[in-house]
Amino acid sequence: MENAKFLFKSLYNNDAVIQGRKKPWYFAAVLFVLGVFLTWIPFLSSGYTSNNSALLTSTSNQEIDKGFKATFNEAYFDGLTFKKDDKGMYLDMDKTVLDANSLITTEEAVKNSLYTNEYNGTGTTALAKCTFVDTTSGSTGDYAGQVFFDTGAIKNPTNTATEFYFDCISVPKSGEIENGTSSSSTSSSTSVVYEDNGNTIYLEAFYFPTLDTRNTVDSNIRSNFISSVILKADAKNALGAFPHSFAIYTKDSLYVATYALKSSKSNSAKGTYSGYFFDADSNFSGKTFKASLLGNEGKNNITDQYAVFASFLNGAATAIVHRNVWINIGILSAVVAGSVLVGAVILIIMHKRKTSVYRDTNFFECLKESGTLSFSPCLIAMIIGFLSSSYAIMAVIGCILLRVIWMMNKICPPVTQENKPVYKARS
Repeated sequence: MENAKFLFKSLYNNDAVIQGRKKPWYFAAVLFVLGVFLTWIPFLSSGYTSNNSALLTSTSNQEIDKGFKATFNEAYFDGLTFKKDDKGMYLDMDKTVLDANSLITTEEAVKNSLYTNEYNGTGTTALAKCTFVDTTSGSTGDYAGQVFFDTGAIKNPTNTATEFYFDCISVPKSGEIENGTSSSSTSSSTSVVYEDNGNTIYLEAFYFPTLDTRNTVDSNIRSNFISSVILKADAKNALGAFPHSFAIYTKDSLYVATYALKSSKSNSAKGTYSGYFFDADSNFSGKTFKASLLGNEGKNNITDQYAVFASFLNGAATAIVHRNVWINIGILSAVVAGSVLVGAVILIIMHKRKTSVYRDTNFFECLKESGTLSFSPCLIAMIIGFLSSSYAIMAVIGCILLRVIWMMNKICPPVTQENKPVYKARS
């Protein structure tokens, strides 16, 4: 009963924490470990119960659902098939089908029209076939990636050249897709410059048949493509283009970023999604993407197909989300341990001051004090973590250090005539 009272009082009573320095070490160890576990709960709860593809179905998804649904109905989508290799399920993109639905040219004079026509919605077919030459210099941050549309003559063969296919789903601002209006956002700020080319772009879809982002080189190519082609970022990360919501399909993954429908030059995406096909529903293997969306029941309703699509991508992102959960948990646990250690250092300094009434305390006992007092800050951090996980780390650091400072008045009480040290009282 006495130990139970001590554990309860240590939550709020600093005298109990100080007196607890003489108790066995495992009291502090238990409170410290329990406190660390408490901080895990919000991350585990959100990471293992969340819908990992919520971005695709959210009402604030910048209407990318209209863009994806439009791609389902394109003839080239029949060329996307899921297969398996020794690494797991991957997306095989049939270049014969893609080429049959693409704008292709090797004429220098018209090369720029391919990407531009597709972007403006004036192309005669669904896709523009292009080649990305990655000349990015990672050491200087000088994004110099180029897109060449004359696929038969790569300008700089010493750099990595990667073929891709581009589909831009857009309508005139007065137009509609699936009876949905193009609800372009507006701003009253005169300092914000918005793109206004007469179109509402729902989605830019990029298909890279050869990229496998599990390889570091291919992952870097994708990152450089986003920076140099989609965002046209310079060395200072200033954008040279108005970014729109985009999706990048590679052999192993799908990456999505959403931006406001009425695009401004901002590199802050409204939301992002990343998922790996080898972590998704393996029942899709051996089927075309379109057949998988239709399902066994023959789902002809585009809304039902999109629901299957979102469910599939939820599974594809699960492993990434779980890995990030444990990375955050590891960081948070290290922060708690570091804060307790710093707290112990501050406490030993205070205990050794001349005005301290507990000068016989050693550093190990200060560690026990710091470990004991950490439980209630961790409890507060858990509550804050449920409200906003991004503030959990700051809450742990702040609350532990605040309580350590709060304890100073107990360790070194203000000097009065009654509690002056003996050598001063006699003066």
